[in-house]
Amino acid sequence: MGDLIMFIMNETVKIWLEELYKKEIEDAKGAISNEHFWELGYDGEEPLNPHTENIMALMEYIEVLKAKLAELT
Repeated sequence: MGDLIMFIMNETVKIWLEELYKKEIEDAKGAISNEHFWELGYDGEEPLNPHTENIMALMEYIEVLKAKLAELT
């Protein structure tokens, strides 16, 4: 076998992963919506609003999840 291991994904596992990725994407979108409300009300001293940073991280997370979801199809 060497260093190369072939992996054929079970159809059930594939469906579970698709559902997981889709749910995570929706959850992250909801978190972005919540962070946006906090972002609007932020009156702190930091140069970059921490809620804006959270939104940026969540958007990146969504892009990674979408890429992983695309790999399954």
